[in-house]
Amino acid sequence: MKHFASPKFWALYGALPTDVRALADKNYELLKSDSRHPSLHFKKIGDLWSVRVAAYAKLAGPAIQAAGGRFVVRGAPAKTYEAGLNQRVVVIEFDGVAQATAAHDSPGYQEALKLLGNAAERDIRIVEGVQ
Repeated sequence: MKHFASPKFWALYGALPTDVRALADKNYELLKSDSRHPSLHFKKIGDLWSVRVAAYAKLAGPAIQAAGGRFVVRGAPAKTYEAGLNQRVVVIEFDGVAQATAAHDSPGYQEALKLLGNAAERDIRIVEGVQ
């Protein structure tokens, strides 16, 4: 499979936040190793196929922040122990359980989930904080 990115793509890519570029790079590596992976979304444009990376994140991040969420951790573990999984982790802080629940149930976040579909397995846990 041949891959091509236009100069316009590279200009837009360069303007992305570092964490989004890292996610794009990770998904490009996935594309090269397994082009049929279910987390990749393809769209046919003429005779070519285009891959959409992080469409969910483009909607989910702003929806969570609008509901008062503060991203504390985003990324893969630096090290795992015991039964720890080497998977991307996102930790979001809210002022309380009710605010976190409202963010998840908000129309903006639900739209992001609808866009994601079954392309990724989500594991969301709302946990009461400690003082």
